[in-house]
Amino acid sequence: MKCSWLNVFMYHRVLPKASGDAVSADTFRRQLDYLLARYKILGIHELLAYLRGEGTFRGPCAAITFDDGWLDNWTVASPILAEKKAPAILALSTDYLNDQSRSYLSRTDVEAMGKSGLWSIQAHGCRHTRLTDPTVTRQSLADCKRMILEITGLAPLFLFWPWGVYSRSALDVAREAGFAFTFSTEKGIVYPGATDYVLPRIGVSENWRKFRRNVMTFRHPTLAAVHSWISPSPSGLRKQ
Repeated sequence: MKCSWLNVFMYHRVLPKASGDAVSADTFRRQLDYLLARYKILGIHELLAYLRGEGTFRGPCAAITFDDGWLDNWTVASPILAEKKAPAILALSTDYLNDQSRSYLSRTDVEAMGKSGLWSIQAHGCRHTRLTDPTVTRQSLADCKRMILEITGLAPLFLFWPWGVYSRSALDVAREAGFAFTFSTEKGIVYPGATDYVLPRIGVSENWRKFRRNVMTFRHPTLAAVHSWISPSPSGLRKQ
């Protein structure tokens, strides 16, 4: 029996203590335990198979994603992922690799992540800017894809829109660039053999009650449908 539905969870940072959009290491460990008890966590190849309607999956599935390219994804989150044997996806903004603050990952870090067996490196554009103009989008995606291929030896399959923003022409550019699917920041459920090119994700914060509420809501199609009717997530589609 194919998995009935999939939730994709969106993180940014994991730090020893919560701060801004970072969850604490203790909260992240607790959240992972909660997810692992309720979902099958998919790696990148399983995720692609699920989205294409291939393979067999039982029970609800989930994917864990991290945006941008923060160093703590590797130094703080990765040991917890390894402890829990949970795969994750890094949506990398490749221009951050040149940052000198050491808040962001280096090329060496990303290479190690790619070889770890835990992480898949996917595209978030070269700069963390809203990709709506087709010319800017084309250059950003080409540079990002080239850099990820150069570092990991693998071309990214998925694009995660910075800020969850895109345009119709930007979608055409992403298709031309060869991305199988793209992801925004709109909440929702993904079903096997996805027909949409832009797929939803569920943002995760330190707030435990909000985290549990999102899981309980979007793990059940009926509750998710009611939520979308009462409080729809804003579309990331922007006019040029």
